[in-house]
Amino acid sequence: MDIKSLYTLEAHESGSEMNIISPIDGKPTECFLTVSGVDSRAWREARLVFEREIIKLNNASESERALLIATAQAAAVIGWRGFDNEGKPLDFDRAFLIELLVESPSIGDQVERFKENRLNFTKG
Repeated sequence: MDIKSLYTLEAHESGSEMNIISPIDGKPTECFLTVSGVDSRAWREARLVFEREIIKLNNASESERALLIATAQAAAVIGWRGFDNEGKPLDFDRAFLIELLVESPSIGDQVERFKENRLNFTKG
């Protein structure tokens, strides 16, 4: 077996598209996030930052914790499609993404499950 066939970094860095399931009715939406996997450099760095910051937030409010969690989750997202704002197409915007993840924690949970599943990043 070629040792390079075991490499995962490139696939996780490139990301994979996740269809958002509506937290309102449980149906697939027309919105997609491109999520990098757990082996990506971006996510590994974000995880380290998150772990350091969560220690500092010992007495933080729930809203401060929610923002930190959403920021960490957003670090795994590298793009999106299908979003609009007030009827106009919305280019990828990390601030809007973090707001989405704060205001709809179930979408953040979807990102978590998706990025953790290495099968989402395999080719073939």
